[in-house]
Order: sequence, then C-alpha cells, then structure tokens
Amino acid sequence: YFATKKNIYFLDSSHNLKLIKPPASVSIEDIAASQDGRYIYIASSQGSIYVSSDEGSTWQKTGAPQGSEGGITSIAIAPQDSKQIYAGVASEIWESKDGGHSWRTISSPGGVVMDINLQPNSNILYAGTSLGIWKLTSSGWQQIPLTTDGLIISVAVGDPESNMLAVLDQQGNVYVSHDGGLSWQN
Repeated sequence: YFATKKNIYFLDSSHNLKLIKPPASVSIEDIAASQDGRYIYIASSQGSIYVSSDEGSTWQKTGAPQGSEGGITSIAIAPQDSKQIYAGVASEIWESKDGGHSWRTISSPGGVVMDINLQPNSNILYAGTSLGIWKLTSSGWQQIPLTTDGLIISVAVGDPESNMLAVLDQQGNVYVSHDGGLSWQN
C-alpha cells in the first residue's frame, strides 16, 4: 500500500495497481494496513482517523487522540492485532487497542514525531522524530545512531530475521541498515 494526499494504491501479487478511494475531502498524511489487507487506517492532516474493514470499499471515521486537531503525522498497525494502532501527534505517540475508539498516550522519545512503524512479528515500535530514529522495547526508548543531512521523515522496518531498517530524510537521502541500525549505507 502507498498513498498520495488524495488516493491510496495497492499493488497486488500479480503486479496490478489498484486505486482505493478514501472518504471525500480527506487529506492523507499516512496510512497503515493489516497484514491481510482487510483493515486500512488513514491518518489525516485534518486530525481525523478513518478505518476500512473491507479493504477500502467503505470508510468510517473513528476516534482520534487528544490534540490531533493540528494533524496526525503518522499511523501504524500492530502486526498481530488489526485493532491495535499507534498514532503520532506532534511530540506524542498514542495507542488504541480498540480500533481508534479510545486512546492512551505512551512514552515518547522526544521531538516532533514524523513517522512510526512496527517491526513485523514483534512488538518493537520505531519512531522517526526531529531528534533522530528511536526504537521502543520493553526496556524503554533507545536512540539508534544515525547522522543524516536532514530531518527523518519516513521509517521502514524489515522482519526481525532480516534486521533491516531504512529511513528517508527531508533532503531525499535514503539510509539502509542490515544490522538493526549499528551501521548504515547511503
């Protein structure tokens, strides 16, 4: 799945590109989809979250974290539970375990949250913020050393076996690590 400000696209296993129409007048900031593709969440720049439970055929507005009126910068879905979602709002990360109906703030690494992502098949949350890239494990937030030419705006995470991370900075530079962030290639 990938999105523009106005549309969502899905590339299927036969390499066909499918257009998924979001609700009218929604400006998309980020999307997240369940592993089976049934659930899709939209984080909007208007501060709302929308969910589809039928692969994007229909949409419902769900609850949003406090303070999200200025926009939700990112959204992520837990690999094991399509109703457990995370949202980045300003300098906070919020969690919902009921598909967005209720929210609680979780500890934040600091800085403005630009992107969040969960490692497949694990409970490790990664965040790209104005202060760098971070991961949240059971022992708390740990900064992953990376020197970039600009603000981190996107974080991609591979499965635990690959130990792969990729980040995009605001200058358009892509950094890739194959060892969990110990070393990077540009």
